[in-house]
Amino acid sequence: MAVFFGLISGALNAFLLALVNVAIWRPAYRTGAIFVAFVVLCAAAPFIRVASELLVVGLGQSAVFSLRTELSRQVLSVPLRTMEQFGLHRILSAMTEDIPTITNVVVLIPVLCVNAGVVATCIVYMGWLKWKLLMAVLVVMVIGILAYQFAVGRAIKHFARARQHDNKLQGHFQGLIHGIKELKLHQRRREAFLSQVLSSTAEAARAENVAGMTIYSVALDTIAFAFDKSLKEMLADELFVV
Repeated sequence: MAVFFGLISGALNAFLLALVNVAIWRPAYRTGAIFVAFVVLCAAAPFIRVASELLVVGLGQSAVFSLRTELSRQVLSVPLRTMEQFGLHRILSAMTEDIPTITNVVVLIPVLCVNAGVVATCIVYMGWLKWKLLMAVLVVMVIGILAYQFAVGRAIKHFARARQHDNKLQGHFQGLIHGIKELKLHQRRREAFLSQVLSSTAEAARAENVAGMTIYSVALDTIAFAFDKSLKEMLADELFVV
């Protein structure tokens, strides 16, 4: 239902564009029905989007509850020796990092569906107006998507390595908590743990995250700018042509 409402909300936003286009360029159609349709669309689009978001709020919290309880149940069912070989820090990392990440993705579903509905409806409307323009726009879109995915693929490799270092950090944090008495009693061991173990792993995670975010930001800004500029140039003379 959340996906359905999101798509409908996006489609209604695109219908508003078509309605305004007709009202501007075809004065004969400026009737009471056009006005009523405009008011209905303006009221329905945000209402349906809010409904989609409210549905996802419940879905997201249910997903968090299910993931936490199911993961805890699976942890308890794993043999102790297997768990020790796997690493308790990796389990803790999954519970503290993966579950919130999955929840954040679930929350983005309405936004994704609204945008997908807008894009799909606008593409259909553009094809109805001028199919040659649609073909050119689709070519630009495919090139932009492929270039962006290529850059993001390189960033994901850095994020994957950063995640491995984060898992190690969880283990170091556990060692810090469980061995805090010993570390407080031995200054040299404490300094070695902080400088050689904890700091080096944290620095490696930081470097990988910076590299990944740099590639991601550059790809987002440059490719999105070029893509947006190209589309604006192509649509500059065609946007309100019926």
